[in-house]
Amino acid sequence: MAEIDSSVWCFSSSTDERVKVKVLGEDSAYFFLALLGDDQRASWFIQKDENPPEFIAHSTLFRSTPREQASIQESIKVVREEKRAAERRLHYRLDCNVEIVISKKDKEFKSHTVNLSAGGVLLQEALPEDYIFSSCNIRLLSGDKSLDLSFEARILNANNDLKRVVFHGVSHLATQSIIRWIEEEKRKIPTGF
Repeated sequence: MAEIDSSVWCFSSSTDERVKVKVLGEDSAYFFLALLGDDQRASWFIQKDENPPEFIAHSTLFRSTPREQASIQESIKVVREEKRAAERRLHYRLDCNVEIVISKKDKEFKSHTVNLSAGGVLLQEALPEDYIFSSCNIRLLSGDKSLDLSFEARILNANNDLKRVVFHGVSHLATQSIIRWIEEEKRKIPTGF
């Protein structure tokens, strides 16, 4: 009789313990990994049993070739799934031109936004690749100075596009400040014609 793989693999797009997909066994983990797109593999975490979580893109857990999907699909067992209903788009995006300065160690990158949300930004210029997965200081400054905010975050990118930056690990206070500013700006937009 074959031994049952009882390892628990966790996949998550957040370090928040409430937003996690758990699967049982390595076959199920390979199957779930195959379901993720390239952009998700760049920003999602993986964790086996009690090991610390790590980015899938940097993980040594899945360096081998994924197994045959047909046999994997038969044996998949989802242990638990806890996601927010609106995880796909958590924050409203505002088209705006805000100065952004992203700095790490002795380096600084300056650009302007095309749009901004509490979860990230679309930049006018591509961010240098060495900023991705780094902890950085971010400063947002609007032209009228109604937004002047500095905060720490890990920088991720979406869809392998270096103009699309995702803020990860932002403090609640900074997130709320961005949301309030966006809400104030939305009120200034004329409605209906």
